[in-house]
Amino acid sequence: MIDAPQQDWAAYERRCRQSDEEWLRGLTTDDRFDLYADLFRIVWDARRARGDWQRLDEWHWTRKVADRRRMVASLLKLDQFRRERAAGQYPG
Repeated sequence: MIDAPQQDWAAYERRCRQSDEEWLRGLTTDDRFDLYADLFRIVWDARRARGDWQRLDEWHWTRKVADRRRMVASLLKLDQFRRERAAGQYPG
């Protein structure tokens, strides 16, 4: 069986990060706005294509809410752990 070539994306990112950051820092305000406008136009044109965009938006919203609920639950647990630890440090 033939294996597909594997990419080392972490190594690629390490090698390109500095030059990408330098390029971004070198952009003028007008350059940044033009880049934003190009990206917006790409998304806008894609949204005009056929597709069930409402379903995709609902899926994305559901995922976002689920992620937020997991974060809240994690932070509540962390707070509880810290309160219990703090209460145990000071004998009463």
